Amino acid sequence: MLTVSDIKPHLGIIDPNDNDDDALIADYLDAAKARIAQHTRRDLDADFAPDFPDDLLQAQRLLAAHYFNDREGDGALPVGVRSLLEAFRVYS
Repeated sequence: MLTVSDIKPHLGIIDPNDNDDDALIADYLDAAKARIAQHTRRDLDADFAPDFPDDLLQAQRLLAAHYFNDREGDGALPVGVRSLLEAFRVYS
């Protein structure tokens, strides 16, 4: 899915040499991917790799940014992310 370099502009990190938060951002990207898989009840890599749908990538971008900006969050899935994921959710 997304890489640290992919999401940095969305987080407002413009300087490509600013690597201070790279490990944290990578953790948030991994956590976002895991939460998306949990919510959709899918194996994202098996079902979509290497061509992930744009809505899944946007959901990962928004959720990772949410984790980055709200580090004390309540764990709830933001409404915008939830709406992006509904089309991919398996209900069986």
